[in-house]
This record gives sequence, C-alpha cells and structure tokens, in this order.
Amino acid sequence: MGGMKLCRVAWSAGAAIALWMIVNGSAWAGVWSPMPQSPQMVGIYNGKSQKVSGETLMIVEGQTLELYGKSKDLDTLTDGTTTTTQDDEANVIWSANGGGAVDDPPRRVSDGKMTITPPPVPPGAPYFTFTVTAQADDYRTEDDPPGSLPPPHTGNRNDAYGNSHTVTIKVLKVCPSNVSISSTCTDPPDWTAYWNANYGVRAYGFLATRMAVSGGSPPNPPNNWNGLVIKEAVVVHPTDPGTALDGDFEIGVTRAGFCKGSGQFIVGLAPGTTSVGTCTFPAAENSFWDFHGTGPKEYTLIKEGVPTRTVNCRQVYKCKDTNLTPSFKITRSISNVYVGDIRKNQVPTTKTAE
Repeated sequence: MGGMKLCRVAWSAGAAIALWMIVNGSAWAGVWSPMPQSPQMVGIYNGKSQKVSGETLMIVEGQTLELYGKSKDLDTLTDGTTTTTQDDEANVIWSANGGGAVDDPPRRVSDGKMTITPPPVPPGAPYFTFTVTAQADDYRTEDDPPGSLPPPHTGNRNDAYGNSHTVTIKVLKVCPSNVSISSTCTDPPDWTAYWNANYGVRAYGFLATRMAVSGGSPPNPPNNWNGLVIKEAVVVHPTDPGTALDGDFEIGVTRAGFCKGSGQFIVGLAPGTTSVGTCTFPAAENSFWDFHGTGPKEYTLIKEGVPTRTVNCRQVYKCKDTNLTPSFKITRSISNVYVGDIRKNQVPTTKTAE
C-alpha cells in the first residue's frame, strides 16, 4: 500500500502484539488480528503471466521445464475501527507425484520458480504422465514460532499450509518437425496517433507472430500437439546482421541486445498477455504466439543524424534438442523521426522464414 510500511513481529494466539506504524505520514496504533489468514496459491505459471494451473503440458524425455508458482498471504491489521490488509509474502512448496522430480533442495522457494525434471518413458510406452503440485506456505522469518517443514528442511513455519494448484506433465519420446508463421500483427497501426498518445516514449516497435507446429507423430489425436513446450534460441544473424554499425547506437545499446531470446512457449494455449494495442492473441490449435517488441523505452536507440538502420536476428525454435525447421530472420528497422522538437525512434519489425 502506498505510504505504509508494515513490520513483521512475533505474536501468539493468546496475545496480539501492538504495533506503532506510520500511515501516510501520521502515527497510528494497530494490532495484528489474532488469526492471520492462511496463505493462498494464485496459480502456476509459464513465465510471469501465462497461467497453466490445471493444464496438461508435454515435454520430451530429458527436457527440463521451468514453472513459477504465485502465492499470497493476506493478513489483517486493525486499530479497532479500521482494518487494513497486507500481502505477507507467502512461499511456495513444490512436489512431484507419480514420478518425475522437482529441484530438491530447495523444494520450498520464496520466488516461486522451480525446475522440473521428468523421468524416462518406460520401454514400449508412447508416453509417461505425472503431476506437479505447488502449495502456498507462510513466509519464513526468524521470529516465526517453531514448526515443521517437509524433509530435508528444518526451520520455522508460521501459518498452516494454504491451498495448492496442480499441472499434469506428459513426457514424450517424439517432437514435431516443422514450424511456420500462420498470422502476424504489428503495433502501432498509426505512428502519428501513437506518438501523440505516448508523449514520454522515445522508442517503440512491436510484432506478434502466431506460429503453427506440424509434422511428427503427435500423441493427442487427431494430429494435435496442444500442450507441447517449445523453446527458442535467438542470436545476431551470422551472415546478414543488418546495416547498423557499432557507432550508430546510443551509449549502452548494442546489436546483440536486440537478439536475445529464451522464451518457453506452450502450444495451444493463449499467452498471458491478451492484447497489445489493436493486436489480440486468442488460443489456437497446434499454435503459439511469439512477441518481438522494442520498448516502449524512454530513450532513443540510435544517435541523432544516423539514417535508418536495420538489425537482423536469427531465431530457431526447439523441441528439446531438435531444431524445428525452418529458422527465421527477425528484422528491426530503426529510424529517427521528430514529433514536434522531440526526437524519437520508430522500430517497425518483420519476420521471415529462411
């Protein structure tokens, strides 16, 4: 909450501890509620925004999977008249059921991030299925009363466990072979309108591509790769890096900075971002969305007086160690424009199969 700083103190159910707090600059006396609420799971996510709780995800044996668990612990503070709530930073406890493993230790993590390792597919079986569960737990502090934690951990836990969310993991032996661009969307459609509405932005460009996977022997009939985890590798294009020179860029900006990518995509699911400008991103069978954005940034990328320059990146999509074909060239065209007397950089972006 703005203007408020809450301090965590020890308490017991029989006696609440009084706290003196500064709220919006004035002293205020409050006491913890004698019964803090249990922590709650918000969900399991791919990255920070694509919720996958309750979904079935597919990976190839030997491929690890990174997921995030989001949790909250809303405890209350009252002065007898007014009650306020704070998020007391719950932790997440991860576990694998039916095979597979989560990084251990730690299984109990404060940032929610966990790497999941699948077991091998049994001989003669087309796939193997197990589940992974993320459960909310109270934030651990040195003032918490003694309590037990799952082995091999020792230490303290304040509240009881919260609720949990689960994903199902299907481990495969096979991958698709091909990927293609099925549709694109660029933003903004009108640069003049964009700059007029975004006075503080100095550099911007955005391209969304819906990618379709095909080939191979998908385990979900008919011909369905939905749930498959695809990763990417992005580098400066090795044979056609573009026209930009090192001396064209502002201090701190590099060609390599445009060609970074470590996305983890899930086929068949809508992304966590539902729209950018006029672009929308619905889920589609055997497809996933990939975003290539520049900014919005509050600084320019190329120096004043530099003509339009291009930066080219090569992108490869991967199913474990298998490169899907073809690769793609992503081209950003960076130009100086003036909106009134303010210099800005337009960065229209294209993507083509190689």
